[in-house]
Amino acid sequence: MHDETNPWSHLSIPDKPNSYSSRRVATPTSHSFYWAKNDLGQCCLIFSCASDTKVKIDEVKLKGILLEQHISNEKQFNLIIKLIDDPSRDIFRTICNDLVASTRTIDAKKPSTVVLAINARLKRWQELLGKKKSDLLSNSEQLGLFGELSILNEYFLENFKPITAIATWRGPSGSEQDFGFGEHLVEVKSQFSTSDSKIQINSLEQLDDISGYIWLVHQTFAANEHKSGISRTLNAIVSEISSKIDSDIFAMDSFKTILLEIGFEADPAYDEVAYELAQRTFFKVSDAFPRIKRSSTPSEIISARYVVDIGLASHLSISENQFLGEVFRNEQA
Repeated sequence: MHDETNPWSHLSIPDKPNSYSSRRVATPTSHSFYWAKNDLGQCCLIFSCASDTKVKIDEVKLKGILLEQHISNEKQFNLIIKLIDDPSRDIFRTICNDLVASTRTIDAKKPSTVVLAINARLKRWQELLGKKKSDLLSNSEQLGLFGELSILNEYFLENFKPITAIATWRGPSGSEQDFGFGEHLVEVKSQFSTSDSKIQINSLEQLDDISGYIWLVHQTFAANEHKSGISRTLNAIVSEISSKIDSDIFAMDSFKTILLEIGFEADPAYDEVAYELAQRTFFKVSDAFPRIKRSSTPSEIISARYVVDIGLASHLSISENQFLGEVFRNEQA
């Protein structure tokens, strides 16, 4: 059985110069990715495709990591991501799993597109790792992240396998809704319990169900300076989710990547405030729900943000059981 925390652990070091021992990446993907080790004992990720693949890749400067390409004796084009600095191993594994995940939806018949996507993603990692430690997230950003993580933890991880649950979390990637799978879209709005009940809708598309069925979850939290049995800090909920998914390195690395993209890194400052759920209300976004839709807005209006008093729409709320049935058990009427 392979040690999935170190996918290279059971690979032997080949005797022949410039050769590799390898095994296919187990994570579902239509592309040929391999964990590999070369004759120098260096850990690699190899993307292999037809030798007629022709694409120019840009130089990537990642500490301890090299990007190479060559044609093998079997007439295969190989793009090789190589670890040359062992202390970078943990982040290297995370990067490799991210490359597999970020190319999963690309047509297997378009290997050049896969190569370009890998190159672009590595350049993004170059930007992320090249930044100095960023400032802390603002109070509103911390609350928003905590709110999304609460829904991920309590609903999606309870109903899906870790990698599927993490893949549904789409808000940080710039999607209109925070969670999505198939035609099921979930938008999360979180506020402090001392705030009014007005929520901001960030675009004409956010509550437009042209892309699928939308549910809105409105949460209010009390902020406490001391943790209690029912309150948690931002660091604590990240740790709780990590412990739930740590048996799946692909899910774990995807989770870490999303947090880095958001700008979150564990910090003692994130333990200074503990959040306690005060109220959670569920809505099915239908014709009766107050909203402005892109599909019914004049084309001359390019974009818009607007505010909804969710308190005045409380009569449209649904039960948690109805939410669970419709979203996770496909019980729509």
